[in-house]
Amino acid sequence: MPFQHVRGPARRRGRTLTLILVATALTVAACTTGPAGDTVSASPRPSSATASTGAPSSTGSPGPTASTGNDGTASGSPWRSASTDPSAHASALAAAIAAENAQPGDGSWRVATVASIDELSGYTDQASVVAGETFRLMVRSTLGKVTVTAYRMGWYAGAGARRVWASDPLAAPTQPPPTVETVGGAKVVSAGWAPLLTVPAADWPAGSYLLVLQAGGKGRYVPMTIRAGSVAGALVIVNPTATWEAYNTWGAGSLYEGKGGQPPPNVVSLDRPNSDNASHFLLDALPYVLRAEKLGLPVGYVTSADLENGALNGPLGVVSVGHDEYWSVPMRRAVEAARDAGSNLAFLGGNAMFWRIRFERNGRLVVGYRDRSAQDPVRGATTTAKWREAPVPVPENSLLGVLYECYPASGPFTVYTPDFFLYAGTGAARGTSFPGLVGVESDRAYPIAGTPNSLQVVAHSAISCGSKASTHDAVYYSADSGAGVFSVGTIQWANAVGGSAVNEAGIAFARKVTDNLFTAMVAGPMGRAHPSVPNLASIKASPSTSTGTGGRVAAAGS
Repeated sequence: MPFQHVRGPARRRGRTLTLILVATALTVAACTTGPAGDTVSASPRPSSATASTGAPSSTGSPGPTASTGNDGTASGSPWRSASTDPSAHASALAAAIAAENAQPGDGSWRVATVASIDELSGYTDQASVVAGETFRLMVRSTLGKVTVTAYRMGWYAGAGARRVWASDPLAAPTQPPPTVETVGGAKVVSAGWAPLLTVPAADWPAGSYLLVLQAGGKGRYVPMTIRAGSVAGALVIVNPTATWEAYNTWGAGSLYEGKGGQPPPNVVSLDRPNSDNASHFLLDALPYVLRAEKLGLPVGYVTSADLENGALNGPLGVVSVGHDEYWSVPMRRAVEAARDAGSNLAFLGGNAMFWRIRFERNGRLVVGYRDRSAQDPVRGATTTAKWREAPVPVPENSLLGVLYECYPASGPFTVYTPDFFLYAGTGAARGTSFPGLVGVESDRAYPIAGTPNSLQVVAHSAISCGSKASTHDAVYYSADSGAGVFSVGTIQWANAVGGSAVNEAGIAFARKVTDNLFTAMVAGPMGRAHPSVPNLASIKASPSTSTGTGGRVAAAGS
């Protein structure tokens, strides 16, 4: 979101992240409940004594398809396979996901009493690893010994997770003060903590994980991603770690606000705890993880920085979730290349790809000068300004089909093209509206350069943008490669898929459309099976890029 909209703690969904942190247990319950028969159960969390098994080693199984090799890793499984055969790998991965979710789940991943970040916090030395690798966990605790429990997030008959491993109670090291250094003229604050342990994750199946830290009857989360050795033939969900870090206020502050009267930092580090207690993951990513895994699809997981490193080796689809606001040039090029090779894309949120960033130090630093881009020492295509701004404007509509339009947005999601294939089974007719499904940030279609000629507007909604009237659009287009690209244009969609924030009709609609989408994405190029029907001219949209809060699109060469 634009900086001028942030007052105090970064605002999301009309609530502060501080309030989300305090009410984590309630937030998670809202994120995973919904209409009858489609609910993640909320079993009470046991004490830390029952969660620990007495040794920092695996207490769950490595996964139903894994066999233990001489090195103790899950060898011979699709989690470790480097296969480039999309069909064979997709079949093996789908079978492994289905078998994994058939294992007993464990609802005790929910933290009932959230520790403050000063009482208990942690971070990992890598945002993701490939299945078979380990990683280090850094922890600080003023509450006594710490128990770490790892949960793989998934459907698991409604439990929402499976407990994979737990540690003994461990004494956290005494941690030093934050480290301060200068990178490219910018001050960077990192934690610089000593590790609590190397997590024995070598036999964990690929997936999105929450590490639950417990001490003194309180807890906090640390997200972690375990990647499959290959995502050929997979539906890839991207955990937007760049955006998570942009909002992280630990240390000197976030890219939005500094501390102690200081301006916001221009470079932030992943080597520090996250102030939001994984609320970005819980709100924006987890609902889609649950849907995809419940469907038994060949799901793969990567993070923002992984997109720079060749992670998209032949997926059937790539899913951007929730609030995926911060993108580097290599991230964008990787996703564009995937689309141009026939991979379907879905942008299931709003305000995506709004700010350009750079990753440095193997993805451990996020450089984002934002509105201070004139201070960025790097000038040209990777200057960290808005994607639509000089010195090299490349607005996001050429990939997403829409541009960011509004904060704070509020209004219904109104169906415009009822015969759109993703609406099958919803009963929606033209003009059917689902109250509250558009917010808190939204996008719209613009008849300007870069917007795909094949663009089909499938929802066109009259909404409020603060005190002004505005519009929202959900769109779909067919790429020349045969790929299909769907952009829902609203962050609130994730809340609805998670089972909260809108009425039951809106929840059922969002879930059915998402299920249809995921199923179609793994069936093959959507643009061939379901070619878009261009209709942008019919909505008579304004070409002015000054109508909303995202700012105007700069002219090329400006």
